Amino acid sequence: MSELEIIQQQQIVFYDDEIIAIRLSDYSVMVPLKPVTDAMGLSWSGQFERVKRDIILNEVTMSIRVTRIDPKNTEPHTSEMISIPLEYLNGFLFGINAKRVKATVQEKLLRYQRECYKVL
Repeated sequence: MSELEIIQQQQIVFYDDEIIAIRLSDYSVMVPLKPVTDAMGLSWSGQFERVKRDIILNEVTMSIRVTRIDPKNTEPHTSEMISIPLEYLNGFLFGINAKRVKATVQEKLLRYQRECYKVL
């Protein structure tokens, strides 16, 4: 099987947060998880460990080179990011226990989870 190539990268605004979506050459859409956890104020290391422990999410993760522009100096920065298919994002968000996050993060997480319920 040949390696998949990135054919499009797009910023999507979701409740005032920017989420990155990557379209691959097989037309699948991947979502880098670190920008999602950053937008919600969650610890990336804890969420990454949770993804590795989850049999299904671990099976579908992929490392993708993502280019972002630092708003402070407008220089592009490319790095590898752990990503999951868009259709697994709701499951990832449902797996976060809202009772175990900081109070300042809880309402944003619950808003994301409510939106996931509406979509499903």
